Amino acid sequence: MTKSSNKTWKRIIVNSGSRQKNKYKSAPQVADIDFRQNLVSLEGDRLKLPCKVIGSPRPFKIWYKDQRQLSAKYDNRYRFGRNTFTIDPVEKNDSGIYNCHVENGFGELWINFTVKVLTEEEVEDYDGVEYDDPDGKCQEGKYCVQKLVAL
Repeated sequence: MTKSSNKTWKRIIVNSGSRQKNKYKSAPQVADIDFRQNLVSLEGDRLKLPCKVIGSPRPFKIWYKDQRQLSAKYDNRYRFGRNTFTIDPVEKNDSGIYNCHVENGFGELWINFTVKVLTEEEVEDYDGVEYDDPDGKCQEGKYCVQKLVAL
């Protein structure tokens, strides 16, 4: 095994005819660590949850809400992209705990999100302390507004 920048890689040599190819295999790892895990969204807006990972072979993803697997065939508002899960439009009952489970033959990981969906009436009464996200980076333990709304 080779170790490079805190990543563990396994070197596999594949013999294809007269040429040998080196392929590195690795467990899934988060590719983009600059994302918020506590989100507030206004009912009717679009909600996007990121799950950008790397690994070889390419990991597969399964999304969950409150420990139940999500599927577009049960809700046409769901869109499963390569690096994101989108709900459009988001509804009040979309509040909950979301998990992106990523796995390949070399390992697995979970990325967790807490989502709070507010109605327009709730936004007016909402405590502004959790709205602190002026430069796009949220402080740990606080909710971040994915889309600021002018009232």
